[in-house]
Amino acid sequence: MDEVNLNDPLNWYISDAMDEYIGGVDSEAAKKMVERNRAYSKLLQAVKDAADHLDATGHKDRAASLRQQIADLEHLT
Repeated sequence: MDEVNLNDPLNWYISDAMDEYIGGVDSEAAKKMVERNRAYSKLLQAVKDAADHLDATGHKDRAASLRQQIADLEHLT
């Protein structure tokens, strides 16, 4: 199993949600949470690629805005 990034806000959410369960988590539900966590880094890379594309196509203001939003999210980790 992959290591869990404890600095990832999504993992904080999962951890908080786990506190609400009494006993344990269904294995299928746990698998879905892990897959969602793995998708987060892929989604972030896609947004960074989109900002690069915006920059390359002359939309510098939109690219800068998107990069700022990415930076704001990365400060949470």
